[in-house]
Amino acid sequence: MKKFFILFLSITLFSQTRFIIFGDTQFQNPDIFQQFINLANQENVDFTVHVGDMIHGHTHSKSILYKEWEIFFNEISNLKTPFYYTAGNHDLTTKEGLEVFKDVWKNKLYYSFDFKDIHFIVLNTFTNLNSFYTIDKEQINWLVNDLEANKNKPTFVSLHPPLYYSDWEYWKNFHKLFIQYNVKGVFTGHSHIFNHKNIDGINYFCINTSGNLKFIDNFYTGIFWGYILVEYYNNDSIKYSIQTLNNKYSLSDFDENLASIIKKISCSNHSILYNNTKQIDTISYTLQNLSDKQITYNLSWDIKEKSILIEPLKSQIPLDAKSFKEIKFIINKNSETSNNPARLKVKYDYIDNSKSYPLYYYVDLIIPKIAHAKFSNSKIIIDGKVENKEWNNSSIIEDFNHKIKTKVYISYDSTYLYFGFINNEPTPSKMTASASGNLPYVFGDDDIEFHFYPENQPNKFYRIMLNPNNTQFISGPTGRFSYPVDSKTYVGKDFWSGEIRIKFRDLNITKYQPLRFNIRRNRTQSYPNNIIEWQETNKYPPYLLHKFGRLKFD
Repeated sequence: MKKFFILFLSITLFSQTRFIIFGDTQFQNPDIFQQFINLANQENVDFTVHVGDMIHGHTHSKSILYKEWEIFFNEISNLKTPFYYTAGNHDLTTKEGLEVFKDVWKNKLYYSFDFKDIHFIVLNTFTNLNSFYTIDKEQINWLVNDLEANKNKPTFVSLHPPLYYSDWEYWKNFHKLFIQYNVKGVFTGHSHIFNHKNIDGINYFCINTSGNLKFIDNFYTGIFWGYILVEYYNNDSIKYSIQTLNNKYSLSDFDENLASIIKKISCSNHSILYNNTKQIDTISYTLQNLSDKQITYNLSWDIKEKSILIEPLKSQIPLDAKSFKEIKFIINKNSETSNNPARLKVKYDYIDNSKSYPLYYYVDLIIPKIAHAKFSNSKIIIDGKVENKEWNNSSIIEDFNHKIKTKVYISYDSTYLYFGFINNEPTPSKMTASASGNLPYVFGDDDIEFHFYPENQPNKFYRIMLNPNNTQFISGPTGRFSYPVDSKTYVGKDFWSGEIRIKFRDLNITKYQPLRFNIRRNRTQSYPNNIIEWQETNKYPPYLLHKFGRLKFD
């Protein structure tokens, strides 16, 4: 009886509540998200929380929004635990998005719940579409009352943006409040990186994505797919674990300073360009060691298509500190290939304080489409109608992989870069063109987008987007609407067209230098095949800039 009592007492004292925190997903890699759901189902947890950006959203089309929520609910249908959601910017950033979100989640924009001994609060920083990343006054009052009503319970909080490090001046008053009310942990997402800080005893987390990620998956860099497992014991101790696709790590395994060092020495060039004109050709990649230590790199090709052979398939390259080497490969093509037929995996160990950290990255073999801008002496009048006589000396792009035709004209003179376009549209009356205001989400409408940056300078990335109403969304290296763009659009019986003019001097690029370039069109009626790209990269942002085509000035 005595042994039974001791066993019963120890179980009672150290019983636990276990829950999982998922990061952003947004449909970028649904197969990865499903793998994490399968892993979560093996954890025997009590519930799961998602920190937001569950769908791609960012659209004014209610039809698309309802379809995306249907897809998301199908994604989590295999999850074996109760599911709790947090609103992310992708989930409700438009007026239509907010309305649909309220409908599918039964008007619960923010809320709290209890499980066993713990209390969980879910906040929403997007209730005011004119003031993102803030918590409205009504919600603050609710929060204070909720904390007071549950002040004797260990409490956890989720919200989408990591305001604890992105805007501490705004967040510090919430932090003071959380200190008063026994808040143990705060979980956020949005930034697609892993971050952890313990501030005055409160553990703050920025959760990495549980699916939405570009092309790096290294735990030690803080850029990886994963989720957090939280185990709360009723003796007030808490254990946090980080689950990646292949391993489970303790919180102490991640070193913020080491991650910063590794990111600084990591590869910034993730593409090898191949012109695809010869059966046998030579391609090269410049391997760089930016660290202060010698590193041996192991290179191996992952060939996706039988149409090409690459030699050597594997190689080992030692590089001294602060050095680089051009590595050459022979490529043999026996038939037509896609624009991304292979990728090179680069593995290496980084040694710090006698401890070895295994790292790797991928370099995509890209067959870029090449567009040519032709010099024109014709005066192009920006009226949106794309009349042939004005665009006679322009190059034309029509090779878009979609049954609905898109035609783009490119030209330039000594002062301006010009784009013209004619988008076939059988039913113009069904187009979506609702973006407006100081931050118009044009990319959520039917739109056309021109993306470009100077070769090897992705930090100088420009976007020009237009919807059928000629509403612009412009961004560049120094921010949104940071350079002027002249444009006009025109809607016809079975098409919509437009013309764009930008001064070279307003772009922070060398005049006439080659650009990495892409054209995207969003045709909402074609959902889910609504994204029409010239150079196929990925359907949803973040954009894979290293897969862009090229624009050359003749």
